[in-house]
Amino acid sequence: MEGLERIGDGQTITQTMNFTYNDAGQGTSVVYPDGETVTAQYDSNGYSRSAYFGTPASTDPVNFLVGQVSYTNAGQVAGLAFGGSAAKSSVPTPVFSTTMGYDGIQRPVSSSASKAGSTFWNQSRTYDNVGNVLGVTTTLPTTTGGTQKDVQSFCYDSVNRLVWSGNTGAPGGGDHCGLAPAGTTLATYQQAYTYDALDRLTSGPSGTETYGSSPSPVHDALTLSTVPGQYASYDVMGNMTCRNVDTTTAHACDASQTGAQLTYDNEGRMETWTAPSGTTASDQYLYDNSGQRVFQHSSSTLAGTTSNTDTITFDGATDVTTTNGVTSTTKYYSAGGQRVSMKKDGVLSYLLPDMLGSTSIALKADGSVQAVQLFAPFGGTRYSDGSMTTPYNYTGQRLDSTSGLLYYGARYYDATSGHFISADTVETNGTGLDPYAYVKGSPETFTDPTGHGRCGPDGDCVGVPGAGTPGQGSSSGGGGDSGSSGGGGNPPATTGSSAGSDGPSQTSTSTSTSTSTSANTSNCDAQCPHDAWHDRATTARNKKLDPLNKQAVLEMVGGALLFILGDVLIFINKISSNFQKGEALLDLIATFSNTIMPYVGVLIPSLNGTLLQLSKAMFYAMAGVQAVVGALSSANWFVRNTAEVSSTIALAAAGGPEAQIVSLLMLVVKPMVGHLLDFGGHILEGMAERDFNEEARQLNMPLRDWCNQYGGCPKYV
Repeated sequence: MEGLERIGDGQTITQTMNFTYNDAGQGTSVVYPDGETVTAQYDSNGYSRSAYFGTPASTDPVNFLVGQVSYTNAGQVAGLAFGGSAAKSSVPTPVFSTTMGYDGIQRPVSSSASKAGSTFWNQSRTYDNVGNVLGVTTTLPTTTGGTQKDVQSFCYDSVNRLVWSGNTGAPGGGDHCGLAPAGTTLATYQQAYTYDALDRLTSGPSGTETYGSSPSPVHDALTLSTVPGQYASYDVMGNMTCRNVDTTTAHACDASQTGAQLTYDNEGRMETWTAPSGTTASDQYLYDNSGQRVFQHSSSTLAGTTSNTDTITFDGATDVTTTNGVTSTTKYYSAGGQRVSMKKDGVLSYLLPDMLGSTSIALKADGSVQAVQLFAPFGGTRYSDGSMTTPYNYTGQRLDSTSGLLYYGARYYDATSGHFISADTVETNGTGLDPYAYVKGSPETFTDPTGHGRCGPDGDCVGVPGAGTPGQGSSSGGGGDSGSSGGGGNPPATTGSSAGSDGPSQTSTSTSTSTSTSANTSNCDAQCPHDAWHDRATTARNKKLDPLNKQAVLEMVGGALLFILGDVLIFINKISSNFQKGEALLDLIATFSNTIMPYVGVLIPSLNGTLLQLSKAMFYAMAGVQAVVGALSSANWFVRNTAEVSSTIALAAAGGPEAQIVSLLMLVVKPMVGHLLDFGGHILEGMAERDFNEEARQLNMPLRDWCNQYGGCPKYV
């Protein structure tokens, strides 16, 4: 096989992938180690148009990987047409096509796949008013030509954690729930989820979960009601070191440590996994300098026969697997930011993701159904039909069949318990109090592309720089393991060449080398252009919004100062007028609202929606109270100080015009000046709220939409 050299165990295996780019920095082709080339084409706006197998010099017709990509007005991918054969400048008749629909704030609400005009897969979702997914309806094919339908509903608590899911019965147990599901033809299920004060699941995918009492962030010990014996234990660094995978035999993780054993390297990455005592399965792993896994050795014994499998992964685009001396090669292809097809030993399969990016359907080259699967919340397989061709599984992450763990890049995830097996090393990823939690207990709404954070339906991510950003993705190339939800990573090609043109090319070579001790990786600036663009564009947006933020802060502080000065003058005026204590108390409450409440929404952004709305309601209510008190105060002053009023009028009448004007102004302004200052404070606070809201609106926009509307961003390369 050209570009691949295998010498022997413990020796070096080298594969070379070549990437070419046009003058705009877009990837125009990928050359795989076996010599196969995939070429990308773009339209006049720099959007990916198609990708075909071959080079620009290839003779027409060519076979297409993606024959056509369509987009919404906001730049989201609206459809992909797969396969077909035609001239390079033409649109082929596809083997099948997919369509995606979005709501007004660019969240995905529907996805479907059709062949010859007939829809064979469809999924839709609904959201509540704070963005949680309330319901998912899926119609999926079977391998025998039939269809199945599944209608799920979800409930959430006051902090937006999933507390109930099911496809039958009335949803309950949460503050906001979807409608009662109806029409399901799959096996019915209901599942409740609860959490403790540290955000840890106490009942979930595997029944009741019980933890040790260690006050440290280490989980200490964990038991599941559906698994006999203690389920897991942890070392002092917070890494799971023992895990029971047997639901019938008590391979405990207590002092006897008869469960599966896990060890870690100096960087905290899992190094080995050994099955519970009495069995002989094991996994060993190696990682490259960037921390990505590049090698896996699996061993198992069945009926006295031992099988050894070595899998080497090159740039997330090619797997070379050797089982008992027989080598197999699998290549992966990406489009629209997700892994969409693969070739195993030359046999093409298409991979269809669901709306979370989980591999839901595998199709043969002719579009016939090869395998189907659906997942429960937190990642357990709920339904399967046929034999899935790829290890890329829940949310597009790689499933290790031996250990049963999902590889998320930074950490491994255990769908059985709904936890990562090691603590998150990124403290600001927004996962709550539990460093082992998966997407803060909201697995139907969020995904975690890297093991370090979570990404929402609109592509905005917390703790995941550059991940999940919608953009002008290429239709070609192999994807890495860290992409948007759905895996597949971002291919090297992006945007900017002329319509129908492959563009003048520059050549870049990526060589991955794996040995028994180390691995080299290419520079991420060359292989992860989407991440680099995201960081630069975020910097540009922050720079443009910084003056608006400073202006809002100055307005807020200025308003507060006016409030304070006005209230001091009001207080002095009342002391001199013997103002009634009851009225003074009302005014004190209003003063508190003016000086404190405007800061609540700004200084405590973690407030949930209910508390934030309550603080605003209190602010406006107290502002109204002060307006009434101000009017009463002014009237009271006139009533209680008739002598001073009469004297002022008499002096004004006896003096000249200037004295009359000054005297009358003093008469009116003296009791009102404090309230006038407060009124100015209200105006400034209103301006601050307007500017803060505008800043928040722009920050909540998908990054590329913001760049298209406001400019100032670098080219999407």
